[in-house]
Amino acid sequence: MACTGIAPDVHSALTSGAINVANAKILGFEALIRRRHPTSGLLAPKEFLNVAEDSGMLVPITWWALEQAMQQLCDWQALFQSFPPLTMSVNVSNKSFSQPEVLPTFNDLVEQYPFVPGSLHLEITAEVLLDHGRSVLETLDDLLDLGMELNIDDFGTGFASLTYLQRFAHDTLKIDQSFIGSMLERNDSNAIVKSILALRESLNMKVIAKGVDISGPLEHLRTLHCRQAQGFWFSKPADAQAIRTLLRDIPHLRLQNHPRKTNRLSASLDIAE
Repeated sequence: MACTGIAPDVHSALTSGAINVANAKILGFEALIRRRHPTSGLLAPKEFLNVAEDSGMLVPITWWALEQAMQQLCDWQALFQSFPPLTMSVNVSNKSFSQPEVLPTFNDLVEQYPFVPGSLHLEITAEVLLDHGRSVLETLDDLLDLGMELNIDDFGTGFASLTYLQRFAHDTLKIDQSFIGSMLERNDSNAIVKSILALRESLNMKVIAKGVDISGPLEHLRTLHCRQAQGFWFSKPADAQAIRTLLRDIPHLRLQNHPRKTNRLSASLDIAE
């Protein structure tokens, strides 16, 4: 499978994902990747993904990160029961959708890691829809049939066709953090956030506000009736064991007596944005 054979200096990471704005309830997590540099420490994706793409490693890294995230999601869903179930969001590279193995790979992973339908969210950019057109729409339809949901990431910063959004009107838009971070100081950012939230109501979509790092934007999002957000205000960096401890202490999550047994993958896990 394409998920194996990844260089040992690439590590998976977890960040707090969707948070209920009204009560700060954790709804799920987002999976990211980091590269461990021998002198610079952990590098964010923007610091090494271009090199990975040029070297032909971007797609294998995508499958590897997806497998890591799906295994962790299944583990936590087996250990902690909640309604709705915990979710996991995974960024999928645009290039992955042009690969002939995309559907067989997803089918294999779903069979190996049977998550609760609707709890695995694939994060894509609007450019995926624009670059690949009808072919990627058919692939996304197949992935929806496998029980996945779609998150349109960094919404508002690029070109997005409302026709494409209409096709996936029951999934999620993620408002880019540049608008959330500046909406209290800039009227145009505030207007864009309001417009995206209005789009949510018209198309019956979910919206997540990214980059809530201080209390001011959170309070403003509450006044705008934004239901979900993510950012450092809710969660500081922590490793997987810390997340597990956190989940054990949350009242609405019920610990199961007999969690599903899985083989652990050796990876560094951090919560990081």
